Amino acid sequence: MAVAWVRSPPCAPASPNSTESARVAFITSSRINARCFSFARMVGVDALIAPTKQVVWFEESGHEPFVDEPSKFVAVMNDLVRPLCGPSPEVRSDVSKVTRPSLPGDDLLPDARAEVTHEVDIETPPEKLWPWLVQMGRRRGGWYSWDLLDNGGVPSADRIVPELQKLAVGDILPIKAKGSDGFAVLLLDPPRALVLGDPSLLPGRTRSDPHAARATWAFALEPQGPAATRLRVRVRAEYERSLAASLLRPLVVALHEVMERKQLRTLKERVEAQSPSPYAHFVR
Repeated sequence: MAVAWVRSPPCAPASPNSTESARVAFITSSRINARCFSFARMVGVDALIAPTKQVVWFEESGHEPFVDEPSKFVAVMNDLVRPLCGPSPEVRSDVSKVTRPSLPGDDLLPDARAEVTHEVDIETPPEKLWPWLVQMGRRRGGWYSWDLLDNGGVPSADRIVPELQKLAVGDILPIKAKGSDGFAVLLLDPPRALVLGDPSLLPGRTRSDPHAARATWAFALEPQGPAATRLRVRVRAEYERSLAASLLRPLVVALHEVMERKQLRTLKERVEAQSPSPYAHFVR
């Protein structure tokens, strides 16, 4: 359980024991929290001294709602807490205008419950990075991540493979050594965007299981001057709410974090090895 104390401007921290400066106490708490049951946290809320209190529950979070439900957590801070804060001299006036960048494919899953975004700057123009993305897939160029986990131990490509450069919407990038299971190409906009995801999201397709989870995996290439690219990668997932999903979500997010960061590091290293640059950027 976290408490945000808000008082009259300027928005500075106030002591929980001081009711003179505090105006509102916002309490953010998770429903699925093995360390503390909901009723025990409500006892703490009742004991909290503040002129006004408001509890915001995070239905699908464990101990850290800012990790399990980051979009909702940021929205709560922006919509409930920030408007009550006065202007702060150390914060630029344009900060409030900063918004989450939309990426191609966001509209394919409007009811997504989870979203994770990573980015990396690569010292090569988009048109030279694009071929590395087109050849992704098991039994193709690999995924550039931990090959033992997602590519059957086969090393991902360390060069552009000409015979793997043909790709079209509806094609499947395999995820297994055999069979047709894989990510469907949902959107293809060379050399700006590649969106992969569940085949049921293709036009005219229907879901074989209406209760199954679905996801999109978007790669957006943004030029950074004439010789660099900012690659943003976003995974969005849609699934039915359940106790099992809430418990598994932190594990899935953690695994994705490990795999995605490895993928971006490998891409950066291999692409820049073909066109060395004196500049270096970090994976975020």
